[in-house]
Amino acid sequence: MKRIYIIGVAILIVILILSYYSYKSFQKLNEEIAPKIFNELIRPYSELIKNANFWQAYECYTTRSYKSNHSYNEFENAQIANKNYFGELLEMSLTSGIFIKMADKENKWIYRGTINYKCSKISAKFTVDVAIEEGAYKIAQTYPSQLSFVKMKSMIY
Repeated sequence: MKRIYIIGVAILIVILILSYYSYKSFQKLNEEIAPKIFNELIRPYSELIKNANFWQAYECYTTRSYKSNHSYNEFENAQIANKNYFGELLEMSLTSGIFIKMADKENKWIYRGTINYKCSKISAKFTVDVAIEEGAYKIAQTYPSQLSFVKMKSMIY
């Protein structure tokens, strides 16, 4: 009976240690990573899109894999279609400030979060996958968010 008690306490201690580690990791994502992603990627990227500097946004803030999936012409056409559909981009901001670290389909680590896409006609949300490439945060993929309640066309954001 004493042995079962010791095993139970040991399991409880392991669970508490793992819970604490998970909490600290999640806290780091919220307090350190999300603001860096916003300040180093989302804010400058959205300013370039607002000012129709599509080439610079595409070249500087998207990953190689993104570029292999989307040509510059496709990217530019999507930005023009976004403007026609949503209106002028006013700002992009973090929806919750939470990014989840996970492996993507290429088994690379990404940070996934939801972005508010505030425009003059229609505002929406989109999900962004962010990867670290060449020492900088870059967009690996964007797609309509499941958190958005507006029926949207599937577009590149």
